[in-house]
Amino acid sequence: MYDSVLINNDHAISKEIKGNAYLRSTKDVSGYNIKASDRDIVQVEDFLVDDGNWKIYFMVIDASNWLHNQKEFLSPKWIKEIKWETSDVIITASTELVKNSYEYDRSQSVNET
Repeated sequence: MYDSVLINNDHAISKEIKGNAYLRSTKDVSGYNIKASDRDIVQVEDFLVDDGNWKIYFMVIDASNWLHNQKEFLSPKWIKEIKWETSDVIITASTELVKNSYEYDRSQSVNET
């Protein structure tokens, strides 16, 4: 749905910006491994993006094999580093913080707060 959104470490920008080695489409980053501060946990499944300003509000992870069949929100503010060459997203949060983050429910409206 958001194939034309590109990611840098702070926010999304239009696909019109080309040639920057640090930009990836959300489609490309889906499937990247999430590495918490204390261990590897899951993969990026999707993104919640404001279609007005293209800001990424949340990454969505599928934690079903880890947290009883649920999807969780991860804030892009938790990203410490993205290792493009190994497809890893290193986050500053611990697995405990991820466990206590908000569960993603497609039927509910979402806002940044």
